[in-house]
Amino acid sequence: MSFVDNFLDMCDARGESPSHALTSAGLSKAFLSKLKKYPDRTPNSESVQKIAVYFGCTVDDLLYDGPINKRTKTAIKIQRLVDRLPEDQQEYLLRFIRFNWSDMK
Repeated sequence: MSFVDNFLDMCDARGESPSHALTSAGLSKAFLSKLKKYPDRTPNSESVQKIAVYFGCTVDDLLYDGPINKRTKTAIKIQRLVDRLPEDQQEYLLRFIRFNWSDMK
């Protein structure tokens, strides 16, 4: 899969439009048109980094030439659910996850 495919999969997993994801990541809506016009090209590293930060994934997840891995899709879905919680509940949940994660190591 190309960068464009991975980007669109992440948008789909998060349940948002590509235009919204790009503008939220600090990029223009025209960026998507360029991606679709030149699907074999990889955007510059700064743009890829902004998108990775926005999705909470690695640059490799976006550039990987294969299907988006299940772990990344699951993480995006969990983040979407966490984002819907009130801020104090988000913090409680994150502490719970960190505590349980440390027990698993």
